[in-house]
Formats: sequence, C-alpha cells, structure tokens
Amino acid sequence: MKKMLREAEISPDESIIAVTSNEKSRGNRFMDTLMDGTVLVVIGILVLIGFFYLIRFALNGYMMNTFVSIFADEETIEANKQTLATFNTLTLVVGVIGVSTIIMGMRELKEKPTWHLVLYKDQLLYKYKEDGETKELTLPLDHIQNCYIRPSQKTARGFADSGPLIQKLSFVNMYIEYVENDTTHYVNLPLTNRYRELNEILSYVQNQYNGSIYFSDFSVSVDDSYKKFDPTKRDDFYPIEFDGDLQAYV
Repeated sequence: MKKMLREAEISPDESIIAVTSNEKSRGNRFMDTLMDGTVLVVIGILVLIGFFYLIRFALNGYMMNTFVSIFADEETIEANKQTLATFNTLTLVVGVIGVSTIIMGMRELKEKPTWHLVLYKDQLLYKYKEDGETKELTLPLDHIQNCYIRPSQKTARGFADSGPLIQKLSFVNMYIEYVENDTTHYVNLPLTNRYRELNEILSYVQNQYNGSIYFSDFSVSVDDSYKKFDPTKRDDFYPIEFDGDLQAYV
C-alpha cells in the first residue's frame, strides 16, 4: 500500500482502507517487490560490480598462467587453459545478467501506473493521468450505484501464490457508476490484476454502502478496455453477490 500511495503522491492516513492501481501485479508480494524497477536496477549494478571484479581476476589469471607456462609441463598448461576458459564463460554470463537486469529495471520504471483508486471510510479518491497531467476525482460512497467488472484479453506470465510456478495472469476492467447532481456518470478503470486490493474495495462498497456488483463473461481487447462504459450494453452484465474473490470469476 505504501508504495502505491507514494506513487500517487498521497500521504499515508489511518482513514485509508485500501488502494489499487493498474500497475501489474505478479500475484505474489515477494515477486512484486523483487520486480520493482528500483530493486532490479540496484541488483543489476551490484552484479556488474561483481562482473568487473571477475574481469580483474581473469586478467590476473592470464598473467599467472603465462608465468607458470614457462616452467610447467604440457598437461598443467592445458588444465590451466580449461580453467580460465570456464572462468571467462562465467564472467561473460555474469555481465549479461547484470546488463539484462538493469534493462528490465529501467523498463519497469518507465511503466508507471496511469490511475490509482484510494478507498477511504466514506469516499473513493480517483487519481489519473490525462493529457500529461495528473487529475483527481472524489466519489462519495453513498453516490455510487453500481460497479461493473469485465475481463480483458490481455494476459501475462508471472509467479502465483498457488498452482503452477508460472501461469497466465488475467486482467479486468472496472467501471464505477455514480450519481452527481441527478446525472449518472461513469469512471473507467482499465486493465488491472491487483485482485487483493480490488476484493477489499468491492467488498466494502457492497457490504457497507449496498453497492451492486455486476460481472460480464464477455472479455474485451486491450484497445476496447480504454473505451468509456456504454450504458446501452448493461445486458452484457449480470448481478453477483460478491464473496470477496474476484479472481474466481475471471
């Protein structure tokens, strides 16, 4: 929670119950922490430091091998060459891992979430990016009528809490229907798989404010996920008694 609040530039507060975003989750807190861009860059730098030390040892090995070859027999010289070849291969692998890890970290740092949803005791705070600017919208929970959930076709591979070590992760789109000044509005929350936080938010809205939850079995493409909610297609959704496990529906 603290990481997402920091990204949303929101100070931690005791009244905050939950926060979610469209930052990809791998279904495992350890993996989410490990795959954080900053962590990956730091690990990559440490690996590269080890890589340069290995190069130094390799150079010393070449010098030592050259000196020993003056006095050693043919068998000893050949054994030293094989040892150095193995060491050089290890050094190359370490260098590749270091560079790859830094590249992965930089990529993760660039993939910033485009929206955050913060649940307070009596309201939702929606912060989102639009035209390069950060905007926000406050939704009193007693103004919320319905929440619509639709799965997306976007998938990814990642580590899961249970089941296979690597599995496909499903994403969902959430649409919040609320009334303001006798007019119905919709908030579009595309492409998230942070089910733990979504479960908490949806359960609170349903149980504390009698908000209705609707689900659709018809998934949409990534591009369609960013389209605004179409009220004329409500028939695609059916009401569910949300039991706190959104992933069971996906």
